[in-house]
Amino acid sequence: MRRLISMMGILFICLFTFTSVSLAQHSHGGMSTGGSMKMDTKEVL
Repeated sequence: MRRLISMMGILFICLFTFTSVSLAQHSHGGMSTGGSMKMDTKEVL
């Protein structure tokens, strides 16, 4: 049971870091990377 909880925690941390990095990239890219931004949001969902 503890292993499952730890795995879920690691997955949550990885997901959080991935979303923060992707958001940072999008804010830097601006309107030039509008198409890739939409694709990224679809992949996340």
